[in-house]
Amino acid sequence: MKNSSPNNCKSNIVSEKTFLASIVLNAILVILGIIGLTITIGQQGAELFSKYTNLSNMLSLLFSLLYLIFGIIAFAKKRFEIPKIILLFRFLAVVSLMVTFFVVMAGFISGWGVDSFSWAFIDNSALEFHLICPILSLISFLFFETTMRLKFRHILFSSLLTYVYTVISVTLNILKIWHGPYPFLYVYEQPFLMSVLWVVVINGGSMLIGFLILIIKNRRLS
Repeated sequence: MKNSSPNNCKSNIVSEKTFLASIVLNAILVILGIIGLTITIGQQGAELFSKYTNLSNMLSLLFSLLYLIFGIIAFAKKRFEIPKIILLFRFLAVVSLMVTFFVVMAGFISGWGVDSFSWAFIDNSALEFHLICPILSLISFLFFETTMRLKFRHILFSSLLTYVYTVISVTLNILKIWHGPYPFLYVYEQPFLMSVLWVVVINGGSMLIGFLILIIKNRRLS
């Protein structure tokens, strides 16, 4: 009898009930993403593309929609598996959402105060974009979506949005095309080393989140 490797082509197959749960969770993420995006478009217009929070949630919406489409097709065929590339994009989306969650949480804890909780996590699209979508997406990915073991090289991929956003936003702030939109991007209003520190902390934090998700995910599969 052949021993199946955890990294073979069948490694992303889950049970029928688990697979169905993942479809339902991603359907909820799509609905919440559309609600949050509709609110944000009404408030920010084209400026929504300048904010990492919005970009991470739009990516999450896109990849959850792809998961939902492929999931429904696979479920109808009783195959209970999703293409690996979509699972990796879901990993990217989860890490990006958790970066948003922890940055907002850090701001709330460090100085915004108790009175800012509603603004940070409840008002407007914050409930969907800052709170529910990050947590629900993490739960779905860790416990329902795949039994595919993640590899360390996937950590670099999972922080792709963070890298790209950092390069573009810092460059546009240096060129004075953008101002912010986040205080740590005010390159002309803080010491140079502080700007470097923020870049290192946020990008390093993104990779750390990816690493921790990888560890938890792979330990569950051991």
